[in-house]
Amino acid sequence: MKLLAAILLALVAPVSAGEYDFSIPGSSGESAAPKLELGGNLDARYSLVDTRRTSPLYALQYYGRAPADTLSQYRLDLYLNGDYSGGAAAFHARTYAQYYSEADSDLSLHELYGTLALGERATLTAGKRMYSWGKGYAFNPAGYVNPVKDPENPELAQAGLMSFGYEYIRSFSGGALNNAAFNLIAVPSVETLNAQNSEARDTDLAAKLSLLAWDTDIDFMAYSSRVNPERAGAAVARNLGPSLEVHGEFSRFNNKPRCTAAPGAVSVSKRDGEDWLLGLRWLNTWNLTAIAEY
Repeated sequence: MKLLAAILLALVAPVSAGEYDFSIPGSSGESAAPKLELGGNLDARYSLVDTRRTSPLYALQYYGRAPADTLSQYRLDLYLNGDYSGGAAAFHARTYAQYYSEADSDLSLHELYGTLALGERATLTAGKRMYSWGKGYAFNPAGYVNPVKDPENPELAQAGLMSFGYEYIRSFSGGALNNAAFNLIAVPSVETLNAQNSEARDTDLAAKLSLLAWDTDIDFMAYSSRVNPERAGAAVARNLGPSLEVHGEFSRFNNKPRCTAAPGAVSVSKRDGEDWLLGLRWLNTWNLTAIAEY
């Protein structure tokens, strides 16, 4: 992992040539007026479910009961978003509420974080934020700081990650490299000593170097941890035409726990291995997107 960190730093250093200046609104001493945006949406769903009594999931969900073959479900999903920006500082909030009945409802804080711009290229971030690393749609082997996606609805909003981040972006001209961005994220340990404090040495570090070169998006990721599996990987995406894109991810992990069920006991072992993904994204003439991934 130390070798990978050195490689990331070495890749950041050589791309200092060929820089050009460009203007960003509000960056030339102009003080932008504070801006507050509020939004959201409400989803109301009524579903009819035809159950299959021979399914193993049916036996788990309705053990000891015998409901009718056709079941109904009614629920409300409420999303509320807020964004405030004033000068170099900005704050963002995302909430999600789910309602089935008075006795069964839930409110989640998906995101609550602030950002501080350090000039035109660098930004500091602190709080609970959702990240989207990788190029895959349904699965991200190299999405080390991503929330776990729902296979039935990969675009479903998920809760973010408590973290502190630093981002640095530069643009270039006159060569194959157009843009470069470096992200460094510190993730505090979720294991606390008294529900508030955790050991500083258990803080995880994640890094990503993103490059736009030769008309190809290239990402290098790494995740270093004292208590969790260490991982390193890469992701690539490229347009093969105006309506066809190919993408892929590869990740190598060390000391990943593996649980094995045995009669009367569950054993836990650790193993090393790889995860990978290949995919295609196609936009047809009816403006419909088809995605195939393996």
